[in-house]
Amino acid sequence: MLNEQHIELRTFSSRDGSMFHPKIYAFDRAEDVTILSGSANLTAHALTRNHEVATITTLANSSPAAVAWEQWWDQVWAASTLCDQSLIDKYAPSYHPQRSSAADNPIIGEEESPVASPRVANELWLGTGSMTGGGITQLELPRAAAGFFVDPADVTDSRVLTLLSRGSAWPDNQLSFYVNEMWRINLNGNIPEVAADVLRYSYVIFRRTRRVDVYEFEVLREPRISELRNASQVLEQYGQTTTRDYGWL
Repeated sequence: MLNEQHIELRTFSSRDGSMFHPKIYAFDRAEDVTILSGSANLTAHALTRNHEVATITTLANSSPAAVAWEQWWDQVWAASTLCDQSLIDKYAPSYHPQRSSAADNPIIGEEESPVASPRVANELWLGTGSMTGGGITQLELPRAAAGFFVDPADVTDSRVLTLLSRGSAWPDNQLSFYVNEMWRINLNGNIPEVAADVLRYSYVIFRRTRRVDVYEFEVLREPRISELRNASQVLEQYGQTTTRDYGWL
């Protein structure tokens, strides 16, 4: 947020050590203000995945309710501190997302809950391994990773995926459960990275789109691989086999 223009970021400073817990998003216009108030934190999970409840109200600026809102907001603003990089640097040593929660450390505050299943994640990344099957076109999926696409317990399920890569759509990527107890995607051999045989011992990512069984597909490079690995580990959405690792976000 510090890098965004036109944003003044502040942190609330409690005088009695209590937690500041409101979740309110207000949108001011010349004639009125719209306020969304509810349980959702300002996180991707809370706003797009979790079960939350909220009310949305639009108030004319001249109404008593709008005046009361402005009075409350002015009090909060007066009790807040301008947030800059020095404040973040001071706070950073005490930030431990895997250990902290609102229940045991009110200063650090509430953390996002891990995604319960890769089936509701937006992205799946994984190491490709040796890719020895199917003429070097078969991408093996650990069972948990297969859960991004299907119910891995339903071995009768199969899908034909369309992968979007470099501005082109590549159909006919068959996802199936094979007799060697492994989920695999038999990739379209015309995908440039498949045709060039550059997928072995690399990393790829699948991203959901608005269409069923259609995914963006990309070969990853550092430092993006390390960034994804770290993010998945923090959220406990990470797995390893003897030769590869994977995660979802």
